[in-house]
Amino acid sequence: MDSKNLILEVAGEVTNLLLEKNAAYGDSALNPVGIFSKGEWNVYMHLKESDSTPFYIGICNNNQKHKRPFEKTRRSDFWKRVYKKHGRYVLMVQENISEDQAKNMEKWLIHMYGKRLDSKGPLVNITDGGEGFSGKHSAASKEKMSSSKKGKTGDLCPNSHAVVAEGVRYGSMWEAARSLGVHGQTIKNRCQNDRFKDYYKL
Repeated sequence: MDSKNLILEVAGEVTNLLLEKNAAYGDSALNPVGIFSKGEWNVYMHLKESDSTPFYIGICNNNQKHKRPFEKTRRSDFWKRVYKKHGRYVLMVQENISEDQAKNMEKWLIHMYGKRLDSKGPLVNITDGGEGFSGKHSAASKEKMSSSKKGKTGDLCPNSHAVVAEGVRYGSMWEAARSLGVHGQTIKNRCQNDRFKDYYKL
């Protein structure tokens, strides 16, 4: 193959890749995340103090800006194990952008770094991003979180019963309580109350 045809072939491959990534991440080529945007959302990253490796990507609005990125309690056990071993410092990746821009950037960063859950990278994120922290999980994230916990009840809590809370399967009611930011007794009461259809023991 001569140089001209080789250049055309490589250029075509690059074009297809860019079109694919642009479609996947919200027309980022023609409408990139604005550095000087005046939105109310922020993208943050947690890095290990031990070696500065990123291990979590998150987003929050300005009402949560000085709390959520620095919070340690309302995190998954996966996150807590990394934090306990390596420590953590917070990097604000982008600030004051629109909600859609923040979600697209979160998804892109998670895709670029890769999740440990998928054996593709160092991130402990459970979902592929884009949900935001609102206290509610989307149907897709519920399914992904449930799948990640299947078969792990004995390993996580050998003396406890698995439960479903807000449609997500947890190894124990205490794990559910930590994840949802409520007391364990609250999870227990809801599992025993017929009004809470998406809370029950397994």
